Amino acid sequence: MPRWPLASSAPRPQASGPGRPLLPRTDRMHASSVLLHQVQRRPNRNAPTPHRASPRRPTAITACPDKAFPIRTMRMRSVHSRARTIWMSASSSQVLAAFLRRYPPKASSSVADDPRQNLQLTAQHGLRVLGSAPATDILLGAPPKSRFDSSPYRYLWVIDQRGIPYIIEECLEVLGTQRPKHTNLTGGGNACMGGEMWFTSDSSLYVSGGSGRYPATDGHQLDAAVEVFESLGYDVTSLGWNDVTGFAKRHWEGEPTHG
Repeated sequence: MPRWPLASSAPRPQASGPGRPLLPRTDRMHASSVLLHQVQRRPNRNAPTPHRASPRRPTAITACPDKAFPIRTMRMRSVHSRARTIWMSASSSQVLAAFLRRYPPKASSSVADDPRQNLQLTAQHGLRVLGSAPATDILLGAPPKSRFDSSPYRYLWVIDQRGIPYIIEECLEVLGTQRPKHTNLTGGGNACMGGEMWFTSDSSLYVSGGSGRYPATDGHQLDAAVEVFESLGYDVTSLGWNDVTGFAKRHWEGEPTHG
């Protein structure tokens, strides 16, 4: 009896019947296994593509040798820090804009005795604009406790459209070995108000509204200026306002008041 061909192109064997040959049992089993193998290898175009999960990064098990927290914690803290910086910059810009609308920039209230007092200082001379806390490249100091007390590392500041430009009050050669004035921060232009500040850390400072060129109009303006500093993330302590003299306190008279 002739055997049924087992090539892959051969037709499927028919069941037994009148006029149809019957394959031996062993050949039928072999033919069924070949057909089953071909069916299993036939691709199904409607089948969904298997999802291959991307290799996960190792969790924070290994700690950095020079840090006390794991790698994942460092990554999350950096993300939170960037988000906090973005939110703080948006918040501080809104506070600054509100301050500028309420207290528009004004001209200096006194005339400079020396033309160099109206000289515009730049970053080359140490002028900077206060950014978000923590501050960098600063010198720590403390406010004076009396009018006769010296206060090293005192900074001058003003508030204008740029934000809070500030500079340390030290003698500069470009000013003829004189100390800068508030008008040196504006080039003799306009500013909302000016004052003095002392850094006690990179995120905390004391603020006074002491300025002969751009004085605060009242204690409310000084408090609003403190809010501009606080919007940048600083812990601010105001030296306060003297209701008797009608000017901002320029030295520490008792306990300072928070703005």
